[in-house]
This record gives sequence, C-alpha cells and structure tokens, in this order.
Amino acid sequence: MRRSASSEAAPSPENASGARTKTVGIGRFLRYPFHGERVPDQESDTRRVGTGPEPADPVGASRKPTLGDPDGPGWRNSSPGHPAHRRPGTPWAEEVNVDTFHRHREPRAAETIHAKRDDPVRPKATTGQRIVEIARGRVGSHSINGAYGATPDGNDGAPCRPDAVKRIADPQRLDPIQQADKKRDLAVLAAHTHIVDSKLNIDRYCICGGNYNKFGGARTASPSDRDLNDDLNSLKGQHPTAWRAYCIHFTPRRVYGPASGGDIGGKRVWGQSCKGVRHFDCVGFISYCLWRATDQIVQLAIGLWRKPGQPMAGSKVYNLSVGQKPDELRDADILVKADHHIAWVDASGTIIEAADTDVGVVASGRFDPKAHGSWTHLVRLPL
Repeated sequence: MRRSASSEAAPSPENASGARTKTVGIGRFLRYPFHGERVPDQESDTRRVGTGPEPADPVGASRKPTLGDPDGPGWRNSSPGHPAHRRPGTPWAEEVNVDTFHRHREPRAAETIHAKRDDPVRPKATTGQRIVEIARGRVGSHSINGAYGATPDGNDGAPCRPDAVKRIADPQRLDPIQQADKKRDLAVLAAHTHIVDSKLNIDRYCICGGNYNKFGGARTASPSDRDLNDDLNSLKGQHPTAWRAYCIHFTPRRVYGPASGGDIGGKRVWGQSCKGVRHFDCVGFISYCLWRATDQIVQLAIGLWRKPGQPMAGSKVYNLSVGQKPDELRDADILVKADHHIAWVDASGTIIEAADTDVGVVASGRFDPKAHGSWTHLVRLPL
C-alpha cells in the first residue's frame, strides 16, 4: 500500500487549529510532476502540509492560492489538487509557489483576448531590416572561399551555388605531417571547396579553418601534441560515419584558402567541426541574405556590385574614395573594398561580414561615413 506524505515523517507539534503539521519537500507531496516542471529540492523549497482541516483565514485577510484552490490561477476542476478530488485525510497545502507550479497553464480565452487587445501594434519590418536580421542570424557561421551558405554535403545554399561545400571524412587523411598534395593533407570533418574557372584562370582548393581564432577553445596544433595524436589514433579503424568531434566541438585540419596576408598555406589547427554549419565567402554571404529576404537570386563578382545598375536597377553607388557619402546609413547598405571584399552594414554602422576563415561570419566592425577608411564604395539597393 502506498504511504502518504503525512506518514513518512515524524509528526510535529500541533498548530493553533489542532492540525498536526510537518515540513516536507514539495516534490514528496506531489504524486507526480507536471509536464516540464522542475521538482524543487527538499532542502531548498519546502511547504507546510497537514492532514487535519485547513487553518481558518484571519478575518479580512487576503487568501493566497493553494494547491487545491479552484480560484488559484491555472487550476481547473479536473486538477488532482481540486477539493472535489481530495479525499478526507489527504494533505492540504498553503503558500504554494504559484510562479513555479502554474507555468504549464495555458491562458484562458478571456486572458488571451485581453493580451491581444493590449499588445502594442508592431510595425512591419522593412526589407532592409529583414536582411540585417538574417545576416545577424548567421554570425558564427564558417567562412570558406566559394561558399554561398551551404552546409557540407548539403544542397541548401543560395540557388546560384547551392552545393559548393563538401565534407572531408577520409581515413587516408589522418596524418598530421604536411603532404605534397594538399588534397591529401590532414582534415577531419572539415569542409572544403574546389573552385575552377577556366575563363578567369582559377583553380583553387580550400579547407575551412573552423573559426580557429574566434571559437572558444580552438587553436593551432603541433604534430607532437598528445591530444592530437590520441584523437587521430582513436579514429583509425572506425568508419567515418562513426567519427565524433574531439571534446564535442573540435576537429584537426590543415587550412588552405585566401586570408588578409595571402593564402594560409596549410596551417595545422584545431577548428570547430564543420558538420552541419553553414559556410560563406564574403560575396556569397551578400547573395544568400538578399535571396532569403527578397527571393532574388544574384551572383556577381565583388567588383560588379559597385557598378551603377548592379545588382539591380535603381541601385545607388557612393564612391567613398572621392568623398561621396550618404547623409545617413540605412539597414542593408553594402560596403565594398575595391574588388576584394564586400559586407553588409546596418543603420547604426555595425558591419556584418563573412571575414577570413579563421574567424568566420562576424558583426564586430564599425563604419563611419565621415571616416570610411579602407572601404571604397557604399551601395544602396532599392529595397
């Protein structure tokens, strides 16, 4: 037979009404936890319960909701704590923490109506605001040349280049020593792209750095590092589908691709695993956000974004290098550095960009039209 809460502890002195009381954890008092509720610790959250009649309220005192109170917020007649369902002799409770035990309650119809009526009317976001919101939502994504928002082995990038990013999971690429062929170099669950354009004489193979200078815990690595060798040895003999990131987040790789000082050239690092992460280069980031906000598919070289009439009719171009500047910034203005970099800027001057592969997508720079620095052009789209 199930023992009641009142029989599990030694009785305490009687209270003023003659009821025997004791202090127990509220988790012991309830027969079962409610959906999604935290059961309080016995030591940290206790309540008075008893098996006798409920104490009378002082005259004129406002009564707090109790576990069986039908007027308490959230309790319906079907609640197990309702007086109609409480057998004589079962515990009553007082001073129940309403904030803790009624979070699961769905609002009554009248409350919903009043809430809708009292809510302030929010203005509809402009296209520029939507673009900025999308761009900010991608902060922390990885950066690799030739990527337009795809996840490795996914077909989920911008339609102009939806599947440019591939994942490396090759048992033959577990040697930390640099190889003569970069396509055989160390890479574990890292993204790579291979951009070939015979017209522009481009044949570029890149391996993502996994934000190794930005993501907490990522770092450069040495062939003699014990954790590196332990991790690589643990992967040998496993099928690549069973590979897991080291310490949940990190995988080793040699990084190739353009950076501010030139091609990184095979630096060995612990980067964030690329599995399931979206990847961009700077111009792919612009195209992806614009497509998501407007459904317009645009793929242009960086230099063409600053040409009059590009990327769409009605675009206005300010040549910052000769002193042209807007009176004010607007959300989703575009900044261009000659032919080699491009970024979004919002109305407050925050720059949101797919930077180099060691830091990924960031929103940390500031732009002042009065002191434009290295940015050569500002493009305002007709949004």
